[in-house]
Amino acid sequence: MDQHAPARPSLLFQRWPRGSVALASWLHQQGISAKLTEEYCKRGWISPIAPDAYIRSDDTVGWPGAIFALQNAGWHVHPGGRTTLEIWDFAPRLPRATARIELFRTGDPELPAWIHDHNWGVPICCADGPLFNDPRLGLTLRQIGGLSLAVAPPERAILEVLASVHDEATFRDACALVRGLTKLRPGVMAAHLRACTSVIAKRLFLLLADEVRHVWRSHLMLAGVDLGKGQLSIVADGVLNTRYHIMVPDSPGTITGTRGGAR
Repeated sequence: MDQHAPARPSLLFQRWPRGSVALASWLHQQGISAKLTEEYCKRGWISPIAPDAYIRSDDTVGWPGAIFALQNAGWHVHPGGRTTLEIWDFAPRLPRATARIELFRTGDPELPAWIHDHNWGVPICCADGPLFNDPRLGLTLRQIGGLSLAVAPPERAILEVLASVHDEATFRDACALVRGLTKLRPGVMAAHLRACTSVIAKRLFLLLADEVRHVWRSHLMLAGVDLGKGQLSIVADGVLNTRYHIMVPDSPGTITGTRGGAR
């Protein structure tokens, strides 16, 4: 037996949650040097998925394990949009062929390449930019795949969806999602509307909320919500909602307003 061989990393594995990625920086915090990490790889105990990211060789790691590693390392990145509406059971799961994980990132360096390059079983996309004055507003811990992740609540997630509406297809998807939001919390929703920096997301939300008429709409207090000025357009020709001054695709039975762009 090689007396200089490292012992199996039992203590490390006790600290390393199953289903998660371990970054080199985290391994260093556990007292595992780059040389020892290389030795663990040679012995088949851990496997690199990138130069600075590893998984346990006897483990199966999905996308939650990647986000878990990033959040623990201090990245301001979280699952949001439709992804968390599905997690909170406010939206039906998309078929596997069209499913994707929607991440939102604020104020950090670019995400490491392995987030997009590794096969997690589902594509990952990431939107950048400060959509809210407070990048952590409302984020809530949720158990996903046995790991505790900070995710967007439904009130934040729907605004993340609406901020990316840009054509008829994405508008129709957003309409369907708002119809499913039967149990939003009015006070929490109002706080997110006040903090949201996307005027188009706020106007679309209120337009659709008026149309679907869920019970919470009558309790939604809009004091301090800045809806901006002037007319906005999702499409060049459609329905002009004169209350919120936004042109949206013509969706009979869904949106009331002046058709054909008339003022």
